[in-house]
Amino acid sequence: MIEPALTQTYELVHRAKDGDREALDRLFDRYYEPVLRAVRASIGSKLRARLESVDVVQVALMKAFQGFERFELRSEGGFRHWVATVAECTVRDLGEHHSRKMRTTDREVGLETPSNGDSDDSRAIEIEDEAVARPDLQASISEEHQQLERALDQLSEPMRELVILREFHELSWAEVAERTGRASADAARVAFSKAEAKLALVMDRMRSSSSDDGL
Repeated sequence: MIEPALTQTYELVHRAKDGDREALDRLFDRYYEPVLRAVRASIGSKLRARLESVDVVQVALMKAFQGFERFELRSEGGFRHWVATVAECTVRDLGEHHSRKMRTTDREVGLETPSNGDSDDSRAIEIEDEAVARPDLQASISEEHQQLERALDQLSEPMRELVILREFHELSWAEVAERTGRASADAARVAFSKAEAKLALVMDRMRSSSSDDGL
């Protein structure tokens, strides 16, 4: 059974493709902030600077909405995970292009988005640069959230993935198990508990270090 929230997203995407500006604004209101926070948590400190220099999340959201019909409707968390994955691929591509540009001065490198968001739908969602009104969330990321990002950077990749899938993408335990190759939802829950405990230890050390520096 499709979740009501995802059914509403489906309807909003179709309205946006028919030129409904309000529907497009509502889509961005629903997804921009959670996707931004999830992507920032996933990509590491080096790529965060690239994320802040170009609105990759907006580009990726448009790409994902355009390819919505190719998404297998299962859950709201699953769709958020898919959108965030498109955004992560986009910012990683941007980082790779930036590195190549630094090495090769005779080539101009532009932003390319991954092909997994392409759509066969002839109706395109078209907006101007300023068409979607949204807050400057990059500038308003709290110190607490930035500290969480730095703590996540110190986890192993498997542990970080567990935390992001469950806490940021809000996937069910069954979905977490499927995406991390675990045998069951219970196995995913146990692995997540270990990752959560490790994250808590890292954050405690960071707070203790900050307190010592302030003395």
